[in-house]
Amino acid sequence: MKWTIKYFLICTFLSGIFLTDANGNVFRHADSLMAAGLFRDARIELEKIVFFNPGGEYHTLALVRKAECYKQEQDFVKIYETLNRIFLLNQPDSMIFYIRYEKALAYYLANEPGRAVFELQGLAWFLSEPEKAARIRFLSALSYCDLKNWAESKNEAKQYLALTAKDSSEYAVYEKLLDNLFLEKNIPKTLSKKTAKNLSTFIPGGGQFYAGRVGEGILSFALHGGLLYFGVSQFLDKFYFTGYTAGFGLLQRLYTGNLQRVQDLVGEVNKKRYDEFYTELYNLLASTVTDNTL
Repeated sequence: MKWTIKYFLICTFLSGIFLTDANGNVFRHADSLMAAGLFRDARIELEKIVFFNPGGEYHTLALVRKAECYKQEQDFVKIYETLNRIFLLNQPDSMIFYIRYEKALAYYLANEPGRAVFELQGLAWFLSEPEKAARIRFLSALSYCDLKNWAESKNEAKQYLALTAKDSSEYAVYEKLLDNLFLEKNIPKTLSKKTAKNLSTFIPGGGQFYAGRVGEGILSFALHGGLLYFGVSQFLDKFYFTGYTAGFGLLQRLYTGNLQRVQDLVGEVNKKRYDEFYTELYNLLASTVTDNTL
């Protein structure tokens, strides 16, 4: 789901501010491997630095670089697992923000929006800094959207727009667009797979009607009716074998397959509705991005 947008997020938030330091000789070989795209080999070199420097700056920077390798490989679980190895208590504020924000982003990209929100909430004390606040609000709005917490998503989106709009008139325009997007009629309605299955259990094609696929519903009803009529007519004409195999046998398979089909169909419809809403929200927020934000 939404991999194009996720990849854009990776590029957008990619930061190298902690990948250089005054004593860069320690990381020279690992950095050259990263620059060459040999991320697996770079990770091995960086783990050596971690091992021989169990605490302090080199330990932290090596793990940050290793997480960056996983980011380039789009292994989001490994990113937050690596960053979780860093002890934050004695880190400077800039490093704490970088690590926790990157963890939140990794959680989000790994389809764990709840953990992303938890991590972002831990960055609340950075909200006084506009640039950092914009990053936090942006990712929070998307994470709450993934959680289908529409009220919080809208609130975070408004906070983000207030930080990034050029002036009050531009903010008013974006606020109106946001309010319209979050109208009840535009909020994605989640269809029930159980309801769709129950409808199709008693009325073949009913689940498709419920999912908004009228044409498929009519076809399903017609096929079930046709096979039932064929099976009954063959039995009445004493063609029992044909009636059982070509009539009721096919009907039973069609009926069973249709029950699974309507559940899959509801899943597809729900995903499409959510993706369309998410894309509109993302595009609205991204339209305010400038060189000074994100």
